[in-house]
Amino acid sequence: MIHKFIIKTLLLIITHIFASRLISIPVAVALFVKWYIAVAFIFIMDLAQVPIFYYLYESPQKIKFIMIRLRLWRIRLRRIYKKKRITRGDRNWQALLLKRSHRFGQWGVIFVTAMPSLGGGMWSGVLLAHLLKLDKRKSYLLLAAGSLLSCLVLALGFGGIKALIMQILKTISHTSPV
Repeated sequence: MIHKFIIKTLLLIITHIFASRLISIPVAVALFVKWYIAVAFIFIMDLAQVPIFYYLYESPQKIKFIMIRLRLWRIRLRRIYKKKRITRGDRNWQALLLKRSHRFGQWGVIFVTAMPSLGGGMWSGVLLAHLLKLDKRKSYLLLAAGSLLSCLVLALGFGGIKALIMQILKTISHTSPV
């Protein structure tokens, strides 16, 4: 029992690190029986990222070596896979999103953090809070509110989809002639 829980937790952490909240919440809802356990795990992992992001934004000189290595790694991967580049329109849309949310101030931090799509999430929320020069305590509360809102909406949505699929499968299995 404990081994299964540890394996599920490690899988969830890896999924959250390499994917986003949009991927890790459905995985968490599928792995754990209750949706609120999934919300608690993802919420805790989101809040654990905030000090790391603040550190990255406040001390860019310390990370110069790491950033150079990441650029080299990205160039090598690009040569290998020749990924499709982000179009100028996508880049402009993301910049527009940050500009508009900058106008909203504190509500913009919650809005950007709650968005599970590209251009949203904890990284962008911390960046916006840093650019707005908000107090760290206040920004932690705003980021936590946005993360919790997003986790709840996604978990309840995917939990409902999971329950609907289970009900359909149960109905099909009871009505099918064997």
